[in-house]
Amino acid sequence: MSESEEVLDQELEVAGTSHSEGLMVDIFRGRFSVDKILPWPEQVDESETEIRRTILLLKKVIMPQVDIEEIERRSHVPDHVVGLFASYGFFAMKCPIVQGGRGLSQKGYTEVLGFVGSYSSALAALLSAHNSLGVLYPLLHHGTEDQKKKFLGYIQMWPTGFCFTERGVGSDPASMKTYALRVRSSSGEVIGYRITGEKWYTTNALKAKYLAVIAVVVDDLEELKVAKKKNFGVFIVDTSYGGVEIGSPNEFAGMRGIDNANPVFKNVLVPVENLIGGEGDGFNIALKALNSGRIAVASICTASAKQAL
Repeated sequence: MSESEEVLDQELEVAGTSHSEGLMVDIFRGRFSVDKILPWPEQVDESETEIRRTILLLKKVIMPQVDIEEIERRSHVPDHVVGLFASYGFFAMKCPIVQGGRGLSQKGYTEVLGFVGSYSSALAALLSAHNSLGVLYPLLHHGTEDQKKKFLGYIQMWPTGFCFTERGVGSDPASMKTYALRVRSSSGEVIGYRITGEKWYTTNALKAKYLAVIAVVVDDLEELKVAKKKNFGVFIVDTSYGGVEIGSPNEFAGMRGIDNANPVFKNVLVPVENLIGGEGDGFNIALKALNSGRIAVASICTASAKQAL
């Protein structure tokens, strides 16, 4: 087995998808399986009307009320602009209509984000970081009914953030240092977790009430050091919890107005009910969320380049 194949198999094992098949997986294994992508899947036309309606709403109603130059000057998206987008369901773009969302398909979602991105990269980042990632994706696709009942109403009305990246940890999850220490009752039952660590480049961290935090679940720090296979979890963390420090805003060239920071978690107590999925599901959930987000970013960049041209 080649070195690249060994690395791939290790990453797939971490993700819990060691038996995955697909074009890119096969390329890493030295095979070009064009049959995995051809023939092209047919697009479902069910959302075309809603896509056009949503873009018209942006063009005629929402964007005329947004001062893009003010966002550029102040490097900040005002709360009243966030509230405007929230009032029209733009923090629930892919949520089903029956759950209070706009019900857009992935295709419609990327088109709408591209339109927003042609006006402002900051606004596109605000919406993308929440709808593609944030707490919304893990909760909507992997949360329990009780978790949805408790959190979904608020989360569809205000931006959230997704805490994955760390110093030196982007595409290398095996090096993640943020950990969630199990808290047990006198009978040994897990009743909560204490999260410690620092995350980097969390978009919407400065505005969010809730963050989705990816951490390694352990019983003690020695386990964190010696474990060959790490147990990742996704946790809903309220930024008002004791021990959460959001920090100062990061600045980006060409992305003035993006609300981004490096939050720090110092022994933050999180109830067991805030774990999305189960222990060990965290990295797999993160990968699924990141995949939809990367496609959205491509749409935003394409639309921005088109507008500039």
